Amino acid sequence: MSFKVGVGKSDFEALRKSDNYYVDKTDILYELVEEKDNQVTLFTRPRRFGKTLMMSMMSNFFSITKDGRAIFEGLKITEYKKFCGKWMNQYPVLFLSFKDVEAENFEGAYDMLEARLSEVCIEQATLKSDSKVNRNDVATFERLEAQKGTRVERTDFDVTEKFEALLNGGTVTQSISDELTYGMLQTSEDNLWSVLLMTGYLTKADAEEEGERVSLKIPNKEIASIFQDTVVAYFQNTVDASEIVSLIHALWESDETEATRLISALLWYTISYNDYHEDYYHAFLAGIFVGQGYHVESNKEKGLGRPDILIKDRRNRRAIIIEAKKSKKESDMDRDCDKAISQIIDERYSEGLYGYTQILCYGVAFFQKQAKVKKWAESYWPDGRKGNDNAEQGE
Repeated sequence: MSFKVGVGKSDFEALRKSDNYYVDKTDILYELVEEKDNQVTLFTRPRRFGKTLMMSMMSNFFSITKDGRAIFEGLKITEYKKFCGKWMNQYPVLFLSFKDVEAENFEGAYDMLEARLSEVCIEQATLKSDSKVNRNDVATFERLEAQKGTRVERTDFDVTEKFEALLNGGTVTQSISDELTYGMLQTSEDNLWSVLLMTGYLTKADAEEEGERVSLKIPNKEIASIFQDTVVAYFQNTVDASEIVSLIHALWESDETEATRLISALLWYTISYNDYHEDYYHAFLAGIFVGQGYHVESNKEKGLGRPDILIKDRRNRRAIIIEAKKSKKESDMDRDCDKAISQIIDERYSEGLYGYTQILCYGVAFFQKQAKVKKWAESYWPDGRKGNDNAEQGE
């Protein structure tokens, strides 16, 4: 018989029936039941270290809805014949995996979570008629089955600055508890950090540190990337969408003062990472305009160089060119705006925008969570001619 490697498989039954290689860890079943006295057992392993496959194996062994005799044949656990007779496929098992609960936003993930919980309840629907089951539990069970769970949200603690410190390679010092239940997760900020530590999304900055308060950090680049994609997106989604609309309106109307105020306000409520490097500000600007009904280009070559942001409003034949600079200190911001505008002119960023009747050019300078916006005093046409903001090309 030839054996194959089942890459990516986490279903124990499917793996065994496909004659895939399997590293026999089934004797852990005997160890957990006969040699331990744990009310709860937590397996902490990095991603893709076989946790789901381990849980699937346990479910196939214990679940009364399964018949595990064939798929466990020849494995270590079958040497404990009395144990197998007592425990194999004798009990209801709730096997719940969240590994496929992924979405572009929280609402999508929440809907998938509800659907997954419903699937588990449907699989165990016969439990509702069991006389041993508490009637109050049945009511909760039926709500989950119907995808009518209750969502609890906390809004009375602010962790923005702490997440910024973590994303920029720093640490945060927090009180940690190792005696948490899921019912306590929403009760305090300390519980949030405790959960992130226990689930591996954070680690101790000093492995030898003891005590209730410990310094925490992001453990590796993979987790840092997860934080950037999810935590940053979450904070961006909390921004008032009307402020983005007002900002775009201010830019079209050449209102430098209002644009400065709005960009600074958006920066204040957004998680920053990369320690305020210029690429962070560039990504921040690009993210503001994407999805607002305009064609947005970022660092696409025009003329002799590449503008940071190009926004095209084809319907109204107008465009905005933005060049961004990171200032070393607050007093440099005005001068850096002028440098950005000079770069737009010198590098001829408007070349190729023929047919657009108005092109607005802005220099934007950033210093930490402050912004300054300046517009070139004259409109800039693709053929190099100048005119006021309301001029039409060809007049």
